[in-house]
Amino acid sequence: MPQRPAARLAREFPTIHGFLRDDQLPGYNETFDLGRFLMRQGRAFEKAVLAELAQRWQLVRITHRPDEARALSAAIATHEAMEAAVPIIAGGVLRDPQLRMFGVVDLLVRSDVLGQLCPRHLSAIHSSSRRSGSRTGGTTAWST
Repeated sequence: MPQRPAARLAREFPTIHGFLRDDQLPGYNETFDLGRFLMRQGRAFEKAVLAELAQRWQLVRITHRPDEARALSAAIATHEAMEAAVPIIAGGVLRDPQLRMFGVVDLLVRSDVLGQLCPRHLSAIHSSSRRSGSRTGGTTAWST
């Protein structure tokens, strides 16, 4: 897969001009690497949120890595979980073959579950969606 120019430039620019990445400098201490710290904290937070949600509702995880967005099987699994009305889908793959677009969403939350999670903020949305019939014909509304 060809690499994007910006990614290639970010990777090659420092070394072309004689600079070293921070993690290659003498005395580098990972403890003070803000980027690594933020990623670690973000992953820990996501894990805690998913664990909390899984205690209250059925939760299905489709993917674990961003590169799985290209897997047709992951998109099919996401669609099947939505058809089965699984309350919360983590790492679901959404795709549009006509536009050749695909991606992994953090969470797909069924609208009634979202209403339970945030009742005050979503009461107006739910009352208007009930009036407009967005849940007719066995269809379930989803929020990302």
